[in-house]
Amino acid sequence: MTKMVKDIRKIAYERYVSKHFTSFHNLDMIRIEYEKTYLWVKEHLLRFINHLKKHSKILDIGCGLGHHIYAFKKLGFSNVLGVDISPECVEFCKQQGFNVVQADIFDFLSDCEEKFDLIIAFDFIEHLTVEEGYLLAKLILRCLNPTGLFIMNVPNANNILKLRERYIDITHKTIYTPESIKELLLLAGFKRVIVIGVKPFSTMDTNIYRKLFKKMIALPIYRISLLILKLLYHSTGMFDVTILDPKMLVVGEK
Repeated sequence: MTKMVKDIRKIAYERYVSKHFTSFHNLDMIRIEYEKTYLWVKEHLLRFINHLKKHSKILDIGCGLGHHIYAFKKLGFSNVLGVDISPECVEFCKQQGFNVVQADIFDFLSDCEEKFDLIIAFDFIEHLTVEEGYLLAKLILRCLNPTGLFIMNVPNANNILKLRERYIDITHKTIYTPESIKELLLLAGFKRVIVIGVKPFSTMDTNIYRKLFKKMIALPIYRISLLILKLLYHSTGMFDVTILDPKMLVVGEK
């Protein structure tokens, strides 16, 4: 019984597409999701990565269904490698034509002799304990070029709606506040860590009507929701809580 409990993540990852992702993604419409991710990356990440060359080495940790591999390839980056522990995720990504390998990320990074210009881990670190997250950060640091960057997308514990995300997946272990995720990377050896709040959607769109809807309706509602949450914190005397977006973009500099 104890061994079964210890292996629950392994059991879940073996059937991660068929038993988990199919509850949240329409795999037949994955290209629409890919395009949304591309627009999100274009809006939120370009200012951090616009110095990279198109042949820069990029590693996507926990690449899942390949959303971010697609986005970076569409941005023109030709050297993108995905790593995922789930055989179903790897097979799905290969069917999309992506360069991916199946591996435990700790084994992969420990054995890796390559150095990367950018390592990304989107919606990943919440699957790890704090101790595992610390070890991951140290291994990532070792595998970065001297001017390399590590970028994460992390659920924000300051946002009360993220309580659902903490428990929406049985493999999730923890979520962080801006202060705690910054502390984790600094303790692991990163010289500088930037944490910003980001919208879960992009206001960019190829469809003019959707674009107007996002800017004129969705964005104001989103900002009002953050203002209400900020007032709730202030009403209890917590004036130091500033980042309230449901997601945080975390950039670590070697």
